[in-house]
Amino acid sequence: MAAPSRTRIAIIGGGSYQWTPKLLVDFVNTPVVRDADIVLHDIDAAPLPRMVELAQHLANLRGVALTARATTDRRDALRDADFVVVNISTGGFASMRHDLEIPDRYGVRQSVGDTVGPGGVMRALRNIPVFLDIAADAQELCPDAWILNLTNPMTTICRALTRETPLKTIGLCHEITITQFLLSLLLDVGFMDLTLEVGGVNHLPLVTAVDVGGDDGLDRLRKLVADRPGDPAATNALGYTLVDRTRQHKEGLKLIEDALAQTPDSGAVLDSMGWALHRLGRNEDALGYLERAKRRINDPEVDLHLGEILLALNRKSDARDVWAKASERYPDNDELKQRLQKLN
Repeated sequence: MAAPSRTRIAIIGGGSYQWTPKLLVDFVNTPVVRDADIVLHDIDAAPLPRMVELAQHLANLRGVALTARATTDRRDALRDADFVVVNISTGGFASMRHDLEIPDRYGVRQSVGDTVGPGGVMRALRNIPVFLDIAADAQELCPDAWILNLTNPMTTICRALTRETPLKTIGLCHEITITQFLLSLLLDVGFMDLTLEVGGVNHLPLVTAVDVGGDDGLDRLRKLVADRPGDPAATNALGYTLVDRTRQHKEGLKLIEDALAQTPDSGAVLDSMGWALHRLGRNEDALGYLERAKRRINDPEVDLHLGEILLALNRKSDARDVWAKASERYPDNDELKQRLQKLN
């Protein structure tokens, strides 16, 4: 009797430092694919040898028969594949920055910009034509393969593939896995002890129920929050995240105000307060908080924020002076150097 053929997995974008190592670790720890033949494809050949070396190292550590090779020929990678994992970013960071910076000039601020809004639209327009080219090759070379997409915007790309091709396509994202891991830490239980009921769409999931061995996990979370008094450091951190990352300025400001009421002399909270006010356009008020923060803590982030507020107040020479002195104190801080270079 002939030996069963080995599973063949092609990774398009196999030079990805973000995704390929994670995928390889998953492969060697998953019984049904730990003996697979992996073909790593990328248009950039430079990172591929290290990824192949990593695959071999992981296989040796786990004592499995997984193999890996690399190629810059996409058709070679796709031929006879059982699964095709696609994790690419057409245009790379050089293109992605425009997705954020151009809308920002017109007051359209995005937390990530890879799913919806102007950034999501532009990213879709860059990626979908490339995906359809990949799909055309896959229809010829591996028509029965499953296409597993890790590229954003997830929903838009998967919809394009399923509408335009007969290929079996699934979109994968690790957001629910990460949520489950964080919940396991909060509830002090094992990762596999949790069962989540999830609705919504990619990048907007709604966890509607959490089962912990028959117990209501959401009820346990409510009790955990109710039993824990407010932590001003945590409140400030959440407020700052809302202001700086998700652009929910008013909501973040309220949390920072709560933290400041509990710790009025905290340099970190004063810095957050100043930055939140700056985001709301209240730069004169913001300046006072940043100057107080600077007197209390030595932190390059405070200097960065102070310089930005001075620029907003048309005090360019003062901003240059702040960043120049901070660059001397923190010579390894690249962000300070870049800000200073732009001013000069």
